[in-house]
Amino acid sequence: MSDWIRLNLTKQAGYGSIYWKGLFVVLCWLLWRARNESYHSNISTPCDKILMRAKGIMGCMSATSKKLLDVNLGTQARRPHNTSSTSSRDIVLVEVDGAFSYRTNAAACGGIIKRGNQHLIEGFLLKLDVQDNLAVELWGCLMGLKRAWDHGYRDIILRSDSVEVVELIEGEINDMHEDWMLVWEIKEMLQRTWRVEIQQIDRNENGSADNLAKRALSINHDFQILGPNALRAALQADFLIDSS
Repeated sequence: MSDWIRLNLTKQAGYGSIYWKGLFVVLCWLLWRARNESYHSNISTPCDKILMRAKGIMGCMSATSKKLLDVNLGTQARRPHNTSSTSSRDIVLVEVDGAFSYRTNAAACGGIIKRGNQHLIEGFLLKLDVQDNLAVELWGCLMGLKRAWDHGYRDIILRSDSVEVVELIEGEINDMHEDWMLVWEIKEMLQRTWRVEIQQIDRNENGSADNLAKRALSINHDFQILGPNALRAALQADFLIDSS
């Protein structure tokens, strides 16, 4: 038995686009959990569903990891700000949103980093290869956190207009959720040495991030960063279009 397990853990064979050794580990875990559910809760899970779930988990992990590697974050981490005293706290707002076009099947997210409402720091736009409205919102949160961390900000408020996203981030992780890998990545970010407050805001308060996400649907590159001046110009142009 031990030789068989060792062989499967070291074997470099493929299973479609998924490496077998990774799939083998996930299958063993799901089979162990299914056995416990059957024994303790009288819940029966068919083998074909276990295999489908394992392939789904591996696919999600692969897609998320690849996208994170493909995205050039563009900045080196700076020295963390001193947040030892609440009187000197340098709170930064990170507002994010997602967009999905049913007409073109395009998906994207966008976000804005700022101090208050006047001091713009950065905007980001990310085109995505997903078919899930919730996934684009989660990607917005993940990229907003990564951009803030890479800038060296250690006291932030992350804002999203999605109730479901906030509940997923703040609740217990559900490994059966379709987007669990993204949720796990976000929770890993939150475990770093910094202060992050999650806020759910009204959609009307999230217009800037929403406009950036919609812009990202048609950008030529997968990832784009806007500095303060370019961000201000983009938001002013969107305001003029919305007001016309």
